[in-house]
Amino acid sequence: MYQLAEVLKSLRKPLKQLNNIRFKDVYQQLDINREKLENIQMQLHQDYQNSQLQQQEKEARDRYLAILDSALKLIHQQSKIEWSNKGVQCSRLSFAKMKQRKQANYIYSITNAQGQEARGFNEVAHVLSDFYQDLLGRQQELRKPVEVKEEIKWGSLKGRKWYWKGNPQGRYSVSSGYKWYLGMEDKKPSQAKMVWSKTLVPRQSLATPEGKAPS
Repeated sequence: MYQLAEVLKSLRKPLKQLNNIRFKDVYQQLDINREKLENIQMQLHQDYQNSQLQQQEKEARDRYLAILDSALKLIHQQSKIEWSNKGVQCSRLSFAKMKQRKQANYIYSITNAQGQEARGFNEVAHVLSDFYQDLLGRQQELRKPVEVKEEIKWGSLKGRKWYWKGNPQGRYSVSSGYKWYLGMEDKKPSQAKMVWSKTLVPRQSLATPEGKAPS
């Protein structure tokens, strides 16, 4: 402990010198050097080929940036000290304030589009959901249930028929679904299968009449 105290005491003088060089009246030095830099830049604007002014402008700019860096470091250090002294402490008062701020953001009641007041989190959620759905638009269901009753057997589909798994009681072949979807027949069963499985019902799987997934 004694050695640590001696080391800290020996650092007092160099730290004081550092403070005098870089941080003493840093804001005043920042204003002075900014004015000097602006004056040199105005002169250089009138005589931009003057090499002496170019060198002065470079030195003034470097000096200004160094002081600006010191000012920013001082601001960061002061903010840390202020936060440690006046910041949130783990006390009942701090937790009570946090709870109060959290509750202030809750919405306990709201008025819907019909002018009726809705209370409770679930009711408020429904009102907000309906409001934004009306504002942004609701998703329309474009797919319709297939009502094809006949079973068409073309080419390779004669020995291997495909059915929609969404209604296992119905016998809806791929070709029939393709005809219902596009309003025309297709002589290529592979293309009918592709349109039926990916375009018409992309989230539904197909199965054979025996309930097995097609290969």
